[in-house]
Amino acid sequence: MNVYIKGVQFDITKHVVKHPIAFKRSLCRVFGDVSEVKLLNGCLRVTCKNERQCQLLLAAKDLDCKTVEVTEPFGRASAPRQASGSGSMFGLAHF
Repeated sequence: MNVYIKGVQFDITKHVVKHPIAFKRSLCRVFGDVSEVKLLNGCLRVTCKNERQCQLLLAAKDLDCKTVEVTEPFGRASAPRQASGSGSMFGLAHF
């Protein structure tokens, strides 16, 4: 269960790199301990421990006194995909 956090009018990855301890404390204080936080290009990917934590993060509007936008992965909102025998790997079509 992943969510993506992007800063509104600021680069959240730069903020986290400059203030990692304060950010981790703020995140844990409000949402509890998370499984993983990964820095990506301009956003964070947070791996939640359970669905409740995921929903709390999705409802968040600010984090560490900064305005943020929290979203689910783009493919998650659609119906789950069925496994097929066509053999696509890493999003590339099988030839």
